[in-house]
Amino acid sequence: MKALDLKTVPINIVFIDLQLKNDMAKSIRMFLQNFIKRCWNLHQPLRLNNKLRINLGGMMVPRKIVLAFILIITPICVIHALNDMPLLAQLQGEHNMSYFGYSIMSLDFNHDGYDDLVVYSMAYGYQYQQSASRGKVYIYYGGPGFSSASEPAITLEGDYPEGEQRIISSIRSPGDINGDGFDDLIIGDRNPDIPGSVRYRFYFGGTSDLSSPDRIEYPLHG
Repeated sequence: MKALDLKTVPINIVFIDLQLKNDMAKSIRMFLQNFIKRCWNLHQPLRLNNKLRINLGGMMVPRKIVLAFILIITPICVIHALNDMPLLAQLQGEHNMSYFGYSIMSLDFNHDGYDDLVVYSMAYGYQYQQSASRGKVYIYYGGPGFSSASEPAITLEGDYPEGEQRIISSIRSPGDINGDGFDDLIIGDRNPDIPGSVRYRFYFGGTSDLSSPDRIEYPLHG
């Protein structure tokens, strides 16, 4: 059996101006309302050949055609408005089939006022019939200079099958659990050869080294 030659799917980071989106939606709504008011004469319908028609610039158009036009153009305008988002950055995994971006979340880990990006690569380290997945976490600091060329400020990868023989299995954002003003991070790992070996490593925001967690918790069983 031959391994699939899959390209690593990039993560596209887009900029969304919520105020701009609201203004665009409002403009579309006002245009449609004015259009209906001007050409949709509900109070004085005209009947030609037993069909309701609308006077559009002196031309009598069946109302069904006008209604069909509105129903078609409205979703097109809305979709265009929602999809008109400029690309801010494009991030990519380190190798094929690494599942880079399996989980993504944002938090202000370094407390600089900008949201940071945490990316989980679930199958990092996997090589077909050579090595197993061990997982990896990337933390990209946000800010005005964030772009496709941005490098992760901090990384952590599993050590399976060496060392403690654990793979990274999840990421969580619990908020500021120790009350120091920094967003904190939880990384789950486990030994795939030992059932029930899941544990959670807590990292308080502001740290620059993920090799030593600030706290380790094990789930209660039974």
